[in-house]
Amino acid sequence: MVVVTAVLLVIVIAIIFCVVHTLRHPVPISFEPVFKTFPDGSVQMEFSGVEGAKRTKRFHEEYQVGMPIEYEGQAYTIAQIKEHHEAGMVYAKIITAYLERA
Repeated sequence: MVVVTAVLLVIVIAIIFCVVHTLRHPVPISFEPVFKTFPDGSVQMEFSGVEGAKRTKRFHEEYQVGMPIEYEGQAYTIAQIKEHHEAGMVYAKIITAYLERA
């Protein structure tokens, strides 16, 4: 009985250690944009996988209005950033950055 209790205690301590370590040292997130070019020459960058307050905050620290972006050899700046949810999916947040030529 003592051995079983000791094993369970070690397992619980290991789980707590893993949870605390994960919360204190999160995995860095890289935001990979999907570029969309429209017939009128406008370009948008769409980012998915930005659910949660921490990821959204980190996104806004990395991408800001007025930031220069280069796409297909052209210089652009971020004119506007909008957040919206994917239709039909409750947790699928998408952030769109509207680009204008610099």
